Amino acid sequence: MKRHSSLRETEQTIIDAACGLLERRLRRQYHRHTEVFDKPDDAAKYFQLKLSGQEQEVFCGILLDNKHRMLRYEAFFQGTVDSCAAHPREIVKAALSCNATSLILAHNHPSGVPQPSAGDREATNRIDSALELIGVRLLDHIIVGHGQWFSFSRHGLL
Repeated sequence: MKRHSSLRETEQTIIDAACGLLERRLRRQYHRHTEVFDKPDDAAKYFQLKLSGQEQEVFCGILLDNKHRMLRYEAFFQGTVDSCAAHPREIVKAALSCNATSLILAHNHPSGVPQPSAGDREATNRIDSALELIGVRLLDHIIVGHGQWFSFSRHGLL
């Protein structure tokens, strides 16, 4: 039993290292060819890399400057297999801390189905309203599923 457990830890360590390496390589490649996140497809690809394989919901975002260039990525909240509380206060605090002018939010649905729930819509509206008060624009909220994604902006929900 001990050997099996340590094998899983070793495998997870290797997987985590490989994901980190891939992310750094893609980030360098991305910044060489494109400087901005101005299309839902660009952000969706980035978030698919970050969120695929997560067993719990993770609510995160890309904080952007006035030219839609990434200032930083931040994982705001981690939830359970079927929910994640998203508090506007923490997102507003992160936006102010790096002087972001806009941001793109994302979270995953471990079920694999990226359709927004009523709670997803409500949370997005609350966060959008809070950001509007400080002059930060919410460009999109992307939900990542298994090989698919949903864009609030593309569906006219932002």
